[in-house]
Amino acid sequence: MQRISHRWKPLSDLPQNASAPSDPQLAVVGNLWKTRLKDLRGSDVLREFNARLARRWSIETGVIEGVYRIERGITELLIDRGIEAALIPHGSTDRPAADVVKILKDHQDALEGLFAFISDQRDLSVSYIRELHQQLCASQDTVVGMDPQGNRVEKKLRKGDWKKMPNNPHRQDGSVHEYCPPEHVNSEIENMVALHHQHLKDGVSPEVEAAWLHHRFTQIHPFEDGNGRVARALASLVLLRAELFPFIIDRDEQGAYISALEVADRDDDLRPLIRMVAKQQQGALLAALDLSRDVMRGQEAADSLEKTLAGAAEKIRQKQYKKQQDDFQAIETRTNVLIELCNNKLRETSQELKVRLVEFSGQYEIQTQQSDSDQGHWYHYQVAQLAQKLRYVANTHAWHRWARLRISGDPGGHLVFTFHQSGQDFRGVFMATAFYEARGNGEGESSKVVTPIVDEGFAITLNEDEERLHSRFKEWLDMAVAAGVLEWSNSI
Repeated sequence: MQRISHRWKPLSDLPQNASAPSDPQLAVVGNLWKTRLKDLRGSDVLREFNARLARRWSIETGVIEGVYRIERGITELLIDRGIEAALIPHGSTDRPAADVVKILKDHQDALEGLFAFISDQRDLSVSYIRELHQQLCASQDTVVGMDPQGNRVEKKLRKGDWKKMPNNPHRQDGSVHEYCPPEHVNSEIENMVALHHQHLKDGVSPEVEAAWLHHRFTQIHPFEDGNGRVARALASLVLLRAELFPFIIDRDEQGAYISALEVADRDDDLRPLIRMVAKQQQGALLAALDLSRDVMRGQEAADSLEKTLAGAAEKIRQKQYKKQQDDFQAIETRTNVLIELCNNKLRETSQELKVRLVEFSGQYEIQTQQSDSDQGHWYHYQVAQLAQKLRYVANTHAWHRWARLRISGDPGGHLVFTFHQSGQDFRGVFMATAFYEARGNGEGESSKVVTPIVDEGFAITLNEDEERLHSRFKEWLDMAVAAGVLEWSNSI
């Protein structure tokens, strides 16, 4: 008798622990983006940005399902120059280039269909989910299944049609993960769609609803194949409706993605998946905010040419420059307050550690420190690496401060908080990040091991109430300090 590793159960509504937005910061950065979006609508730069995102979504959504394999370098080339068979050299994928391109263009068409679906103000329906599956799998004719003897066989894929047989996967340990039985699929999908409509009426935040809809769809697994692609398309539909971006899971994030889904399966805890959605969207938003600066420059030049009023154009530039300077100083002031909160927290933590380690006072020295004019250049490399992982550009040359808790001894370590400008040009966002730096007894400033201790940076903007900003920062700071001290403790 086969062992069941996960037993199917009927669809459930939002768990209580997922009812609130996962990260208020996403709403803050999202609102800032919406204020800038009016400057970008209809621009070539926004069209190209969205096109590149669409190409990345179209490629990665099939890579993580094993529909095809495409080398990373060729993936970036296709994202940059467009999806064309001529750009895919022999050996860089596991299928004929022409076949891969057909599937990728199906994915692109399905994503474009989501935008049309939203612009037509259509409501999600059972029939649209089936239509979406047909679009995504238009060029996929077969699926690999198992015959009654347990042999792998290739059979014709029914596109847009519910499964007729169970599609429960076997784990490496021989156990079975149960999905919804075929006879219950239609009723479960209808229930899912009804609950989704109720969530929209209730104002469930987009990252929470995207994660819920994605996971509940995968629990049902209604099609013979292509369920993961449809699930990510449904999550993208929720996000695009909220003027956000498609839900993209990069192949490097596949392990964390599967783990988040397994936690939701096992414990009905959607929070890891919600955090993944929020983190991905925040990275896309920060990248998108960089666009508005370029467009403003182009519009300024166009206005100058159109009006042929060089004097007026100069006044506009000066006014914009003055506004930018004022905003920069205002956000710098806000950030300095947060740095002081950080220093206070580190001093408190230092005192607590000294009390707890009093019997080992000869072995460890605990200090707090913050950057000054001679040390402001420290940690530029680490900040750049962290920002790359979080998918934004850190400009530590424009503005950068740091604060740290230093534990000298064996083992030693530095818990470092950095504050810096986000983006090459100032667009109204500073960021805070945190990492732990393992140290030996030496006092050189080169690190041995640098470990990020938070999954996401902390965005600082002017369009958030200061009291709310401070409250969010304290929560983030408490979490980061606890994680950093734990990192040091685990090294003992």
